[in-house]
Amino acid sequence: MKTLIAITLTLLLLPATAQATRLPKSIRQHLNRKYYAWKFPLIEQEIHQFLKQRRAHPEFISGDFDGDGLTDYAVFIVYGKPDARKTSVMAFLRRPTGWKTHRLESNLAGDESLPSDGYLVLAKKGTRDYDYQRDRKFTYRHDAIFVGIFGKAGVSYVYRKGRFWQIVTSD
Repeated sequence: MKTLIAITLTLLLLPATAQATRLPKSIRQHLNRKYYAWKFPLIEQEIHQFLKQRRAHPEFISGDFDGDGLTDYAVFIVYGKPDARKTSVMAFLRRPTGWKTHRLESNLAGDESLPSDGYLVLAKKGTRDYDYQRDRKFTYRHDAIFVGIFGKAGVSYVYRKGRFWQIVTSD
């Protein structure tokens, strides 16, 4: 009986979860205009399993990166012509007139035919972390974007004074 209830609850929550993780249509339209044939990269299955426990998606995240109370997004995409594919991690900050776009990383995925070991995770406001370059602990003032290379390294992008600053938070 408990198993049946758990399965029913899971099935009922799936549509809400799927809806909450979609990118806004206006971001998709922007990507369609600016990034030829964009798509999310193929991500290693091990990363999907790792992030599933955290209810996270390795290709995109949402949070309040600039502390203005509005939902912002970060995406990890592959784009361009088949013989010249590129990758980027971009942040979209919500503004009254649309989105302010910031390119954070390029060419993270490598060969697009192989699964990428790159991924995104939300670093939540108030979370403690470690800055390897400055050799000290710190606390996130706002939500931040963590860009990881699974099992190797990672950096957090923190928005401050009108731009994103890179902090090495994993080695």
